Amino acid sequence: MTYCQCYHRNSGYRRNSDANIRNLQRLASLSGDPRDYRAFLQARSRAGLCCNLTGWNAPLMVGLGPERCPCQMKPSLAAATSWRSPPRERIDELFPPELLEAQRDRWLRIGLATGPTDIELAQAGIRLAYETAGLPTEGLQFIWLPNPKEGAERAVELILNKKAGSQVWLQIKNQVDKQVWNQATNQVRHQVWNQVINQVYNQVGSQVWNQVFNQARNQQVCWGSHDASNLSFYDLFSYAGIRAADALRGLSWAAQATGWWWPFEKAVIVTERPTSITPTQIIYPGGWVVNR
Repeated sequence: MTYCQCYHRNSGYRRNSDANIRNLQRLASLSGDPRDYRAFLQARSRAGLCCNLTGWNAPLMVGLGPERCPCQMKPSLAAATSWRSPPRERIDELFPPELLEAQRDRWLRIGLATGPTDIELAQAGIRLAYETAGLPTEGLQFIWLPNPKEGAERAVELILNKKAGSQVWLQIKNQVDKQVWNQATNQVRHQVWNQVINQVYNQVGSQVWNQVFNQARNQQVCWGSHDASNLSFYDLFSYAGIRAADALRGLSWAAQATGWWWPFEKAVIVTERPTSITPTQIIYPGGWVVNR
């Protein structure tokens, strides 16, 4: 009998045998009760069988990146890249409108996401970003904080203590820009930017910088989910076969998993996404509320 383990945020480590899952599936089939079917799906998810132990579900259409599996198993880089198109030097044809729309909608969901951090994906993405930038990850300390305000304040403390920040975003982005930026349309980027920036980024950013900017002027912050505009653009080309855009995969994973984060030489400050976004407020854990 084969067992596999999967970390589930709310219930810790659990084990489910193949036989038990088959029994639950048989019971759900015979009873027709939705509750039995949900029990089967939950057991399969906890065992990692929902995504074949990769942490990813297949993309909704060809040309898109994969969707994160709800089981939140440790993500597989090989699986995440297996849906890419064959490599190419440049793109001369227009993307299908339906692909652009699907990419826009996918990254709008990421940019406007609320709820707790996907810890496995956040750590994997940030480590991958460091490695891509040629920065060491051994001994890297993750500092988890509830909102960007507290994250910025802690970043100031690290700077004042002479712990220099690493320019992770700029190092990776500069490697990609010259090879990707001028090769095709920026339609997706503009569509995502307008909605995400107007709805969230401007309000959150203005309050953080108004309160701590004078001390944090030299910080290098990565916007996490609120960088959906830039990352949606590069993600589209990555899965279309432009391998240079793969350099941003770590930042893309982090955006799908968490909020703002600050990279330093031996530590990373990571903050949560909002708990809710309403027409009048953006509410974060820790009691921080941004009035819109």
